[in-house]
Amino acid sequence: MKPVALILLSLSLSVFAQEASHKHMRFIPLGDLPPHRETIRNGVRIQFPPPPGTVPPKPTTLALDPKEGRDVPLRLKEFTKWASINPTAGGVKIFQGKQIGGKPWISSRFSSKAQSLGVLYADHQNKNWFNPKMMMVPDDLSIFPLGSIRFVNVSHCSALVRFGNEKADVIAPGKVLLKKLKQGNHPVLAGYLVPGKNNVREVIFQNELMMKPKQRIQAFFYQAQGKNPRKAVKFFHRGELYVPPPKLKKDAAVAGG
Repeated sequence: MKPVALILLSLSLSVFAQEASHKHMRFIPLGDLPPHRETIRNGVRIQFPPPPGTVPPKPTTLALDPKEGRDVPLRLKEFTKWASINPTAGGVKIFQGKQIGGKPWISSRFSSKAQSLGVLYADHQNKNWFNPKMMMVPDDLSIFPLGSIRFVNVSHCSALVRFGNEKADVIAPGKVLLKKLKQGNHPVLAGYLVPGKNNVREVIFQNELMMKPKQRIQAFFYQAQGKNPRKAVKFFHRGELYVPPPKLKKDAAVAGG
């Protein structure tokens, strides 16, 4: 093999190894907006911002490596874009503000999988975002294939899921349920076991879910915020077409070769 070809092969393998070692992450914060507040001053309608701690802070920055960060807007019930984190970052670290450094707003060890979803939620005890939590779940097609629905329970209660006349599945806090679904509509009942009430079942969702072609469905149970909510647990779901993480940019030597 010619020396030039060997160099290009070596560089290509280096880029492949670099890409394989990176952790690809995206995030979804779960929660509900606080009650809307506004006033009228001099005939002008003014909206008050959400009280501190009721929603994730703005802005937030994800550490991609020890020296580089990237703005990661965290909007309730919205998936962020993919971000590729260098192993030298030492884990998944999100900082409050536009810079990285100091104590992270939230952090976690890397998942063993190359592609992961960080499910963010408010502290169960205080029901605020000052001390948030994160549950990491694999997000690649080998673990969560198309034609599947995945239920992630980050609430403080055991969740219930029943399809049609099937036996209900119980999902403990911090656990996941994955089910294959055929294309079409599927009647689903979702609920939870009320703590301290002899496992009384509370229904929070009863409708049909549609599995579309080349799609998978993300579903979540999370704790309701606010004082004395009518339902202690909320349910959220969204169908999605899988979009893989973008490939890392090749270094200048390969691009220029």
